[in-house]
Amino acid sequence: MRDDSTLDDYFAQDKESRQREWLNRRYLAKLRRKMIFVLLGFVIILTLPFLYDRNLPFNTFYNEPSTFIRGVPFGVFDVAIIYYILTLAALYMLYLAYRMIQIRSSLASLSPSRVEKLVVRFDLVSFAVHLVAFYMVANAFFFSFASISGHSMEPTLNDGDNIVLRHAFVDYERYDLVVVSTKNHEEIDDFMIKRIIGLPGETLSIEDGSVYIDGVELHEPYLGNALTYCSNNHTCTFELEEDEYFLMGDNRQNSYDSRNTGSFSIDDFYGRVRTRLYPFQDMGRVE
Repeated sequence: MRDDSTLDDYFAQDKESRQREWLNRRYLAKLRRKMIFVLLGFVIILTLPFLYDRNLPFNTFYNEPSTFIRGVPFGVFDVAIIYYILTLAALYMLYLAYRMIQIRSSLASLSPSRVEKLVVRFDLVSFAVHLVAFYMVANAFFFSFASISGHSMEPTLNDGDNIVLRHAFVDYERYDLVVVSTKNHEEIDDFMIKRIIGLPGETLSIEDGSVYIDGVELHEPYLGNALTYCSNNHTCTFELEEDEYFLMGDNRQNSYDSRNTGSFSIDDFYGRVRTRLYPFQDMGRVE
């Protein structure tokens, strides 16, 4: 005589087992896809600096921990922050690969909720890696963050201000605030933020505390009552070529600029500054 209740229990258990196996396979496939996308993020992060490293000095993730945590002796571990992030992400992915091998051997018996938790936890790693990759692409081609060091742009910008530096689609005009490299003027490659005063092809002269462009006095309201002089306090004249810009700081009495280094070419420009992020009470557009 057939025991129908026993058969029903058997087929119910078999159905439940097949459902667990089906769900676990789905979660594993989803996890594999996420890992592939994370590996693509790794490729972007690791190769972009080699393909386009022009704006790398402004990339926060390529600073070292000692830049932010002063007084902590990192020693041999004081490498770019990006490598700490990638190492931790890689170690977690190795752990996940090991867990996936274990899960495949028990697809029908393992609770799908446990596998789902692995997927959800990995979402945090995936988000972190892709956020870094997105920032690196944006930093390389579109914008960067930078911090002001020094007093040469006071009162417009002060020491310690944080600004946004735009790289792409910039047409440089008179009065723009720009970041330039000094590598063609100094023994070491450094960066300065100054204001464009003279444009290509113009004749700029400084006389009696004022700036003249092609003989016409330049209106500079951002200076207040400050006066402009050459390094020797005498009259000086600069004739700019077709690819030359004359830059000066707003703190004319305390600015190392084109009066000292000469003009800058467009190749020296790293971007235009229009926005201040910090201090928060001064956040917004700067002119």
